[in-house]
Amino acid sequence: MAKFLRDVVDGVISRGVTKSFYDRKEKRTIQDRMTAEEVENVLRNALDLMGDFLADGEKLYLIGFMNFEPKDYKEKKSKHPQTGEDMVIPAYRGVLSKPSDPLKNKLAAGYKRDNS
Repeated sequence: MAKFLRDVVDGVISRGVTKSFYDRKEKRTIQDRMTAEEVENVLRNALDLMGDFLADGEKLYLIGFMNFEPKDYKEKKSKHPQTGEDMVIPAYRGVLSKPSDPLKNKLAAGYKRDNS
């Protein structure tokens, strides 16, 4: 089953993520549970920033999860698959991704669990 950002937000909330802020009146740090909207806002901003890094040609390492590397592809000639007509595919930037070792281990354990 596919998962969406909202599923991630619900998972983060269920783990009891908190925010901290300093109350100057009380002169103490207060911890409070984050709302689903706050978690979603943080995740959306983080993903947007990651997209900006990749668009700028920077490698992105999410330690323990994935490594992302932008790759520039040159313009190339091809044939239209339906008409056979010559066409040019313009140059573009794509992203190569590679799972880290901890994620590979989780995937292998999940496969083993589901297929044994």
